[in-house]
Amino acid sequence: MKNIERYLKSWWSQPLSKYLLIGLLAMALLSILISSVDSKPTNEDSLSEKTVQTADTFIPAGFVLVPIDLVNYEPVSGLIGDFALVDLFTAKGSLQKGGEKIGSRLKMIRAPLNPQQFAVLVPEDETHKILQAEGPFFATVLNPNSNQKSRVMTHKQKRKFVEYFN
Repeated sequence: MKNIERYLKSWWSQPLSKYLLIGLLAMALLSILISSVDSKPTNEDSLSEKTVQTADTFIPAGFVLVPIDLVNYEPVSGLIGDFALVDLFTAKGSLQKGGEKIGSRLKMIRAPLNPQQFAVLVPEDETHKILQAEGPFFATVLNPNSNQKSRVMTHKQKRKFVEYFN
């Protein structure tokens, strides 16, 4: 212990060690000051972040976002991020009976201001097909890397056959 005290006293008595200590303290204070100034967001940065966070900035020309009510939003929410490629079905009655396929390979977006709400990106001229279908809907998540095109299904009427007996 006495050796350490003697070493520190001899080190402190040298003028170069005092300058070294003052320089290290000044550099530490300067780095703290610089890091605190850089971390403060400006008003322009916060405004641009708010404008990017709205869903209407993601809509390409000729398309609309149609908000949908998903029956299986909790499982889907756990599987996807902000965007997903889905097949969309009607959820008539119970899920065991199966629903009618409304859309194939539709791009679905999670609402930035309400993560429990979803919308699908649909060409403007096909919007009425989704709006005519009764909700809520059931979504299945697809692989986004396949090359197939998205499409909204047309409602097919069941054919009625009439048999005539002679």
